[in-house]
Amino acid sequence: MEPPPQHGLSLAPASDFESVTGQGVHGLVNQHQIAIGNEQLMKSLDLSVASFKDQAQSLSSQGKTVMYIAIDQELVGIVAVADPLKDTSVQAIATMQAMGLEVLMVTGDKEETAQAIAQEVGIEQVIAEVLPEDKAQVVAQLQEEGKHVLMVGDGINDAPRLLRPTWDWPLGLAQTLPLSPPIRC
Repeated sequence: MEPPPQHGLSLAPASDFESVTGQGVHGLVNQHQIAIGNEQLMKSLDLSVASFKDQAQSLSSQGKTVMYIAIDQELVGIVAVADPLKDTSVQAIATMQAMGLEVLMVTGDKEETAQAIAQEVGIEQVIAEVLPEDKAQVVAQLQEEGKHVLMVGDGINDAPRLLRPTWDWPLGLAQTLPLSPPIRC
């Protein structure tokens, strides 16, 4: 990956790079250990995020996902990212609810972030801080309760969940197809 040339920046090569699913990444860059990720990753590296607690809480309450930056085992910064909501999201959720469907949000985001997004789109039930590999367990539990499951999302972190027979609605199709009939996976 190269940065845009108009900024005159260059990327230093990374070594010992590791991506920790649901947590973040870390590696060696210019002889410095760099880690970027969530609170769970920082805890696994024996780093406290207490110095950024107020900032993180404020950002999470705005529906943003907080990531911490550490260099050489020292917490040096915080950054937040957010996926903008599509204009059609609120209407799509309201339509599903009007059809009598129970709409849940199952996400890896922290509880506060997930609740802020859910409130914005009109979802009342949230299951937060779910690792990608644990989404299959959530689907299984719902199915054991006798529920039929339709999952809408980008699919990037949902591959383990796809091992269970269920209904799936890839995000790209959810934007272009009517809600019925669903796609069978």
